[in-house]
Amino acid sequence: MAGKGKNDKSSPVWEFFKLKDSDSSKCQCLLCPSILSRGKAGEPKKFSTSSMITHLRSKHPLEYNEMQIKIADSQKKAETVALSNAKPGATAATSKAMVQYTIPEQVVRMKIWDINNSSSIRIHRAIAKMIITDMEPIQVVQKTGFVELMRVLERRYAVPSRKYFSERLIPEINDEVCAQLLVILDPATSPFLSFTTDTWTSGNTVQSFMGLTAHWLTEHFENMSFVLDCKPFIRHHTAPTLMTAFQQMLDKWNIDVGRCHVVLRDNAVNISKCFRDANIDSLGCFADTIQLCVHDGLLNQRAVSDIISIAKN
Repeated sequence: MAGKGKNDKSSPVWEFFKLKDSDSSKCQCLLCPSILSRGKAGEPKKFSTSSMITHLRSKHPLEYNEMQIKIADSQKKAETVALSNAKPGATAATSKAMVQYTIPEQVVRMKIWDINNSSSIRIHRAIAKMIITDMEPIQVVQKTGFVELMRVLERRYAVPSRKYFSERLIPEINDEVCAQLLVILDPATSPFLSFTTDTWTSGNTVQSFMGLTAHWLTEHFENMSFVLDCKPFIRHHTAPTLMTAFQQMLDKWNIDVGRCHVVLRDNAVNISKCFRDANIDSLGCFADTIQLCVHDGLLNQRAVSDIISIAKN
């Protein structure tokens, strides 16, 4: 990047350097003791900031990324100004062509972002939140169409591996949400909680699961609901083992059993006995009760039972 004069400091890189008082062809890094040459002494028109940018990139990557962001911001401002000053009918594309970038700025515009670049991290987290919110399979980040979509949206962005999302980013977001939820569940703001819980077996496997959701009203009568847990249940579904699992899920969130207002459950004998033995108020799910009634009512009709028998054969 050629300078416009020996004292020209229009580049953002000057935020991290200063001129040597005795020799304007040299500059000193403000982040370390390094002294860098800007070019041959006595030829100020050939002075360059290239050595400064290289030094910042290799020795101070965090500050280098900060400079990249500032350059991108200045580019957007230049494009906005160009568009506002353009002739009527000019588009953002034609006005963008009016902006002249320096060589280092153009290199920055074309270079693929590092995985830890602040702009990359913002997109990483947006993708991870999409996967979590929409319950997408993590392997979507490896799909050709998705990778191509991200390349069109931002050519400098490189989609990380599936492992990066599954082992690092999604667990990080989970920990952040859990920390926030622990604050929300504080007894001072939410003294009593109601719960829904159920056990079921996956249709594709023989693995059983147990889930727990908390419900409460805020002081402004806002209905709040959060899924607290969904864990594999590998033991027999007896009343004591169900209560042990329920207690473990409460302990994970520092919830005392005394804060339980009521638990909504299905109508199975084991889960009903589980809460009755623990002196925890519980109610059978009304929708489950209706389903049982309809199920038993249909099977008690001879015509229905005959159809089912024929279909099985």
